[in-house]
Amino acid sequence: MKRLRTALAWITVVLLAAGYAASQLMFFQGRSQPYAEAVDRPPVAYLAGALLLAIVVFGFIPDRESEDAGADDS
Repeated sequence: MKRLRTALAWITVVLLAAGYAASQLMFFQGRSQPYAEAVDRPPVAYLAGALLLAIVVFGFIPDRESEDAGADDS
């Protein structure tokens, strides 16, 4: 489960960084309006929704490794 959480975190960070870099590039090239229109599409919204849902679901799943480590301490 920890690998899935780490992978989800890396995917989120990469997508956020790529989106921010692309928006900055388009701004400095003077093409911010076409970029905003291109990004304001259903597939991008579905991807954002899927990431949000996955993050929420993983947030409610307990981490078994931390529970096992706590049981060994007693």
